[in-house]
Amino acid sequence: MGFGGSGGSWRRTAKNGKLSESTIQLQILKYLRIIGAYAGKTRMMGYRHSSGHWFLDQYNFVGFPDLSCFYKNNFYFIECKALGNKQSPAQIKFQLYCEQAGINYILAYCLGDVEKIINMKGRA
Repeated sequence: MGFGGSGGSWRRTAKNGKLSESTIQLQILKYLRIIGAYAGKTRMMGYRHSSGHWFLDQYNFVGFPDLSCFYKNNFYFIECKALGNKQSPAQIKFQLYCEQAGINYILAYCLGDVEKIINMKGRA
């Protein structure tokens, strides 16, 4: 099942013509919700002080994936990257922790990367 869509604000591209990371995230989330998954963005921001300044929370995970998803008795962390971009060292370390713990981790450059793994696990 392809899910590129026929337009709309969620299909924005970067200046170089490739899909932006936020667009890829939104495509994936829309697809996951259509198939009945419980999925959402993971916000790992700091907090805003009353003065209007942002402060990082030193207790947040570094390298935490962009999306989390429950589907057919499986849990997935999904890190989205625009084509040509690479994981940071902290993201690679987080992926390794997931793999060692037996937690599904998907590095997605497009919706197809998620579709392939979700559909394969769903049939197992």
